[in-house]
Amino acid sequence: MPSLDVILLVLAVFLFAGFVKGIVGMGLPSITLAMLAATIGLKPAMVLIIAPTMATNIVQAVTGGHFRALAARFWPLFAASVAGVIAGTGVLARADGVKRAAGLGVLMMFFAASNLA
Repeated sequence: MPSLDVILLVLAVFLFAGFVKGIVGMGLPSITLAMLAATIGLKPAMVLIIAPTMATNIVQAVTGGHFRALAARFWPLFAASVAGVIAGTGVLARADGVKRAAGLGVLMMFFAASNLA
């Protein structure tokens, strides 16, 4: 069982990231992953963001009113995402901590640059 400090930290990070997502419309995974990886480690952070990220994305897709059109348009992306998650899980399980942290940093820079562009 995690300590009360860790639970409060995770709650505060998700509250902040949810606030940003509500204003900007994106940012929950990137903010939570960056902040939690820096404090509790990359593996626990990735485990903690899976369910909230999926939930917010599903709610946005279903309540937007164009779910069928989106699914028809983006099914190749969905299929590639499943394959990428499976492959990425294998790489993450075998990589050491320094390589995982460096990879996360590079991905976060690309994500931030693409959102700013």
